Amino acid sequence: MGPGGTALVFMLTVTDNNGLKATDTCIVNVTLINQPPVADAGPEQAVSPWTIVTLDGSKSTDLEDSSLSYLWEQTDGAPVTLSKSDVPQPNFIAPESLSGSASLTFRLTVSDTFGLKSRSTCTVNVISRHAAPHADVGPNQTVSSGEVASLNGSGTPDPASAIASVRWHQTGGSPVTFSDPKVLLPTFVAPTYAGDSNPLTFRFTVTDHAGLQSGATQTVTVKYAGPDLAGKWTSFNYKNGTIIGTLQISNAGNQSTAGRFNIVSFYLSGDGITLDKLLSKGTVGPLNAGQSQALQFSYEGIGLSGKYIIALIDSAYSIVETGEMNNVAKALIH
Repeated sequence: MGPGGTALVFMLTVTDNNGLKATDTCIVNVTLINQPPVADAGPEQAVSPWTIVTLDGSKSTDLEDSSLSYLWEQTDGAPVTLSKSDVPQPNFIAPESLSGSASLTFRLTVSDTFGLKSRSTCTVNVISRHAAPHADVGPNQTVSSGEVASLNGSGTPDPASAIASVRWHQTGGSPVTFSDPKVLLPTFVAPTYAGDSNPLTFRFTVTDHAGLQSGATQTVTVKYAGPDLAGKWTSFNYKNGTIIGTLQISNAGNQSTAGRFNIVSFYLSGDGITLDKLLSKGTVGPLNAGQSQALQFSYEGIGLSGKYIIALIDSAYSIVETGEMNNVAKALIH
């Protein structure tokens, strides 16, 4: 794996007793310093037949401000032709449906310059006879690890008469198992370990009797049991060929680092991703929950402007944390 990480794509195909098949894919980003981009396929839209529709992925972001590449794919509904599939905002002409309405689903995949990927979907309802449904999942939640959590789609209007079916899909975070993904109020047990330290995200899709769909996303933040180390530069100066900085290491978790010290390694980087040269190491801890400790850093060198100092917290991986994705603190040398 290179310093920018790598994206692994897995495809699952299921076959029933009649030989019918369905296929889906998932992305696993393997990364240390470079963080994956965040895809945003834009809002749900309701349009009339024969109108020009513009999909909007322009709000997709990347933490490192990497140049993003785009790939749009239609995953459901009457086929349409996109003006382009590799631009942030492609357009197409909304089709007319014999039933009077149609629901189209599009998936956006964004990739950063190192190949890490992220996906997002959006729905376009083409309406000529009646209004589309409206999915409502209520506010986001915070739960403790191991707790039974309940998702809530009960705010969706008239679920008994207007809605033909509902479906929950997990779209981010450590995987969970639903009690039943086809009900308004499914439950699940919050993970006890943050294999993926991102919040849990769920997509709620409602379909009415005409086939029109509406979707909404609910986010569940899990408070995991354990330490969670993170660092930030509270001061950083480069003057007369000398860098002097202060890195504050904090334990944002709810448990102590249990008598363990953690090693912080400082690297010089030309691009903010690649660890070009190990400069020094420091040791901090043990840290109780909520405790912080400052670590001083200095280095002498010429022609460093425009480069980065990257600090890797717990670089020896001696502490099992609830989140391992926030152990990088970067500073640009001015």
